[in-house]
Amino acid sequence: MYPWPLRDGTLAPVYSDELDSVHRTRREMIEPAVRAAIAAAGPEARVLDLGCNEGLFAHLARAWGAARVVGCDIRELNIRRAEAIRDHYGISPAELEFRCVDAFALDTVALGSFDVVLALGLVYHLEDPVGALRIARRLVAPGGLCVVESQLTRQDEPIVHGWGTSDHWERAEASFAARFENDPADPLASVDGVLSLIPNAAALELAMRVAGFRRVRWLDPASHHNSQYVLRDRGIVTGRPPTSNGEPVIEILAASPWQMTFGERAALEGILSQLRPGLAIEIGTAEGGSLARLARHSERVHSFDLVRPTAAAAQLENVTLHTGDSHALLPELLAELTAAGTNVDFVLVDGDHTAAGVERDVRDLLASPALRRTIVILHDALNDDVREGLERIDYAAEPKVVYVDLDFVGGHLSDGGPFHHQLWGGLGLLVLDDGGEPLVPLREEDGRFYELFELIAPVRDELVARERSGGADGPGARGEAEAVAEDATGLRAELERTRGSLDSIRRSASWRVTAPLRNAKRLLRSRGGQR
Repeated sequence: MYPWPLRDGTLAPVYSDELDSVHRTRREMIEPAVRAAIAAAGPEARVLDLGCNEGLFAHLARAWGAARVVGCDIRELNIRRAEAIRDHYGISPAELEFRCVDAFALDTVALGSFDVVLALGLVYHLEDPVGALRIARRLVAPGGLCVVESQLTRQDEPIVHGWGTSDHWERAEASFAARFENDPADPLASVDGVLSLIPNAAALELAMRVAGFRRVRWLDPASHHNSQYVLRDRGIVTGRPPTSNGEPVIEILAASPWQMTFGERAALEGILSQLRPGLAIEIGTAEGGSLARLARHSERVHSFDLVRPTAAAAQLENVTLHTGDSHALLPELLAELTAAGTNVDFVLVDGDHTAAGVERDVRDLLASPALRRTIVILHDALNDDVREGLERIDYAAEPKVVYVDLDFVGGHLSDGGPFHHQLWGGLGLLVLDDGGEPLVPLREEDGRFYELFELIAPVRDELVARERSGGADGPGARGEAEAVAEDATGLRAELERTRGSLDSIRRSASWRVTAPLRNAKRLLRSRGGQR
């Protein structure tokens, strides 16, 4: 099966050249991660190889530093061959043990835990791939690593399916292909006439998370690797069990240079995971925190910043970095994309924070034919200067804008520190759909919401005025904070002043964009009442 180098100088015959190429690629892709996990576990590191076949990767795990390796396979012939090779090399069964057992029949309690669990070429031969991953999860020690390699389908578009209600359909990004394996003579097939389920990439990643793994990450192939991996017909993903040592259970909660709040991160991650942009643009690279997530979910990314990027940002393979003034460089790129007929699927605006700079970036985007069906996220939309620039634009006059919400995710009023009493953060949302109909979210068809900026800015101004007059040092000063909190009369007056500006608020962009639909609904209701 494998090209074992025997002691007499001969090389064992290989089942096929393609299989040999697959195994070389597997080895090169997983070796750094597995070696690192073994080294982190220390001199007593243990490795489990599920579906070990003749034991090639069990042998490699031992060579990479594992003190004890256990290989399991359902085929007795595979185990006999694995033991024969082990004995040929004079390796003790105490160091390298092989067991003929179905993975679903493993006694996970008696077997114990392992610092590394390998499941290479296994899950896509099973009727219950998620169940196998759950078993693997139970066998991975805290802080350990699971490496899963699988054939993948090319299904990238969501599958549309019914879900319990007539005329109602769901869209599922994760999907499986079914293949009936009923050739017992094929040493690479499953056994006993199994209906194997082959995942697409989204399904395998989802299955890892459902099985209980965190920090689920794909290993990237090099251009010289087996073409199945390069074309994403096969893939290798790693995962780790949750830990109790303060490590976050999901990546968006991890400490990183990502200069967004957790809520902002979650909103951005949710949009990107559903949109999966073919082409994304970021204006404002900074330290590359949000850029790393854009690169993770997008096929290609263009990122702009005035200064040279960090080393981490420069290493992102699917990112083109543009250093210089975005006001000059962005229109050039948009013109190239327009000429090529390429649509920009996603844009993050987080660069120039002056009113004029933000306005120019957004106007350049709205004017470009390269943005036909596009999600645009505007960071720091609560900041005074950024907000001023955003509100200079008449979104209702932009035919491509089908929805605008400058308070899509709320920002914050800083208390203390270098940004004391300054408004920062928040995400604005623009939905562009050339020729599309305006979007109306739940509840907004019957009335609008107060804009967060219109409510919080007067409160900030009041706090600043009190501070300048020798009053409180802000909400952080406990005595004055309690007085402010208890001053219901003052708060009610503030609210009345805000309500008094309702006419100007109703002239805001988001209100105007949705006005035609609201008027139509009112007309329909009034006609219904007349009947």
